[in-house]
Amino acid sequence: MPNKENFKYYWSNIVYGKQIPFRIVGNNTDTSITIYRPHYQDDWIVYTEFLFKIPKTIDRYGGVYHEETDEISAITFLIRITKVKAMFVGSEIYTFCLDDKFVRFKSCVFKDNLPHPILLGDKYIYLLDDHVRIPLSILPKTFTDDDYDGFYRYYHEHIKELRPHAIKLSNFKILEQRMIDL
Repeated sequence: MPNKENFKYYWSNIVYGKQIPFRIVGNNTDTSITIYRPHYQDDWIVYTEFLFKIPKTIDRYGGVYHEETDEISAITFLIRITKVKAMFVGSEIYTFCLDDKFVRFKSCVFKDNLPHPILLGDKYIYLLDDHVRIPLSILPKTFTDDDYDGFYRYYHEHIKELRPHAIKLSNFKILEQRMIDL
């Protein structure tokens, strides 16, 4: 999984379903990150419109694991601004606060060919596309790391049981939504 050690110049301008997400530029010697918005220019999508500069981050995680091809690409990102405040960048950009200790971030692509990003904490699993967190205490004690990777599937297969336990992300704030049809 790509992380801050090999974060040199990530681009997130990969097709995200029928959307073109944002471009993220950073490197492994500077803790700042710059985010650009896409727009059309002469039938090309270009990324020259500045959106945000985050002057200092404590950690950043990017990448999507593709189950079918066993490859990693950079489509979704989690940027930890402080120990409790994070920014998610995917088809939208938003900030939220963690309600527990960060364990890991992962985004898997299944047969639907879309990333399904999760953040695993020590008390909750965060479903970042759904803007909710689920207490780990309600999950079967037999859950393994592999089960967490496929948690979006599990969540939607058991939605009637799990939805009542879903809690909205703390201090959730959408900063930018972007949908460009191809």
